[in-house]
Amino acid sequence: PWVVACGHKPMYSSGRHVLGPSASKMLRNALEDVFAQFGVDLAVWGHVHNYERTCPMTRKFNCSGGGAPGTTHVVVGTGGHGLHFFPRTHRVGQASRGP
Repeated sequence: PWVVACGHKPMYSSGRHVLGPSASKMLRNALEDVFAQFGVDLAVWGHVHNYERTCPMTRKFNCSGGGAPGTTHVVVGTGGHGLHFFPRTHRVGQASRGP
């Protein structure tokens, strides 16, 4: 079985409409250990109006594949409003993204 967590504003996103750097860091500091403790496989987020998915990660990106431990973060904010476009750079750790 999968352990899934859901929230509104994402812990990790390269979109333009995310929490400020200090607020994102506070959210990550508050939740990363909890996610690891309870074995969260997938975290689903909204707020940013696009789609983005990370590799499994724990406090850092780990795109080594092969069932790497950690949580895959998915931003799915594509419903009900216009899409937000990404800055040009593709962040390390992004497995997929797109409006």
